[in-house]
Amino acid sequence: MFTSRSFVRKFGRDNPFDDKKIPLAPWRVLFWIIFGAGVGLILTVAITWLATFWKVSSVSVEGSTFHDTEYILDTADIQEGSLMLGFDTKDIVSVLKENYPILKSVKIKRGLNGHVTLQVREEKHLYYTCHHVNYYLISGETLEVMAISSTPDLYAAYGAIYIQFPEEVSLQVGKKVDYAFLPYRPDDKPTEQFTYEVETGTPQEEYAYVMTLVKQLEENNAWYPLVGIDASDRYDLYFIYNANIKIRLGNMDNLERKLAQAQYLIAHEMSEAGYPTIVDVSDPAKSTLRENPDISLPWWCEN
Repeated sequence: MFTSRSFVRKFGRDNPFDDKKIPLAPWRVLFWIIFGAGVGLILTVAITWLATFWKVSSVSVEGSTFHDTEYILDTADIQEGSLMLGFDTKDIVSVLKENYPILKSVKIKRGLNGHVTLQVREEKHLYYTCHHVNYYLISGETLEVMAISSTPDLYAAYGAIYIQFPEEVSLQVGKKVDYAFLPYRPDDKPTEQFTYEVETGTPQEEYAYVMTLVKQLEENNAWYPLVGIDASDRYDLYFIYNANIKIRLGNMDNLERKLAQAQYLIAHEMSEAGYPTIVDVSDPAKSTLRENPDISLPWWCEN
């Protein structure tokens, strides 16, 4: 009967599993070299055969909502009849994300039957802004800048909410929204009392009010559709609701009371004329609603 012990007795100190690791006899080394080369040759032939005869039979897209699947397929440029191993998935993913910035992730799966599936996930929660002369698309989940453009048209078409950030904002593709510097460094003993004072020592804390306002408005279903928010001046905050209604908040004080008053005025004092309207609740004691066809609204209401 053949056992592991009989194998050891037969081959003695030359067996490859010996704990003492004594080198194999020359003929055994030659055997393993030839065996390895044979296996490598078989694998090479198999891969070559697979690469030659395994071809793309069809291509489909799963998960796309905003973009037409035909445009995504054209951009991916995976041709039927081409070799299944003839395209680099990393290159295709890079091209797709460059052309369609709202794509959150792209996975490319090759099927044994020759079917290629592009599994895409899009960002659903988006912001955009204008800073200096450029327009930036921002992820609403991570606050990462996703793309930069010379025009805002496509970003508005995505359904992104416009945010006018303070001038001190720092925007760079691939990085989160940040603030580069404080407006000024206050004196220890100022000679005058200014209306604006730096409240904290870091820009991130100083401008935390921006996203606090944004999140509070988004969580309130009464302000859907929320078109955009101007948070550039903490003492003159406002947002646009339903395309032509400007809600002027002033500062962040008594925010819940101000929003409740704005809802009341819209529900009880607004006519059905559809004119541009300003609801001023910056002073909760003197809230007003004014409708007039000559009221000018910011440019981002028209997109």
